[in-house]
Amino acid sequence: MIIVEGFDNTGKTTLAEHLSDAFGLPILTRRTTGADGIPFIMETLSILILEPLAILERHPVTAEWVYGPILRDKNALNEDPILWDYWVRKLLRSNPLVIYCRPPDDLVFNFGTRKQMDGVIDKSKSILDRYDLLFWELDNRGFSLIRYDYSEEGSLPTVDNSVNLYLITRENERRL
Repeated sequence: MIIVEGFDNTGKTTLAEHLSDAFGLPILTRRTTGADGIPFIMETLSILILEPLAILERHPVTAEWVYGPILRDKNALNEDPILWDYWVRKLLRSNPLVIYCRPPDDLVFNFGTRKQMDGVIDKSKSILDRYDLLFWELDNRGFSLIRYDYSEEGSLPTVDNSVNLYLITRENERRL
């Protein structure tokens, strides 16, 4: 699984489409939010188990850790007996490649006329800071991470770099 993650306006959709075209993988998008409780948890499980070779634009485990506490004052995956740490360990076992879309702040905060979820623009600095903290934490837990900045020339992953190596490795693991 390749997870394309990051705050709004960071190039996730464009990157996911590019990777889908380059590698022939389906793009999965979230259908529920953390506020949806059981459907959210079931979607998280199905993504972890059923889609080992797909591109996921935002993963419920990572996105909920960021958006839940800031926009709803709680992380839906951090309520007893469901603990966010449990879901992170499950996600790590699935060995995903995580691409953190993170251009410079001035580009991220340039929303223009783009429609955003309630509270996102007002709390954008807090959300972006939390994303940076999350990816520092995921890096320390051993996730395969790539940082992607669409403003850097030649920054799109191509078939001859780490994305391709990751996909070849995963395909070989599935054959064993």
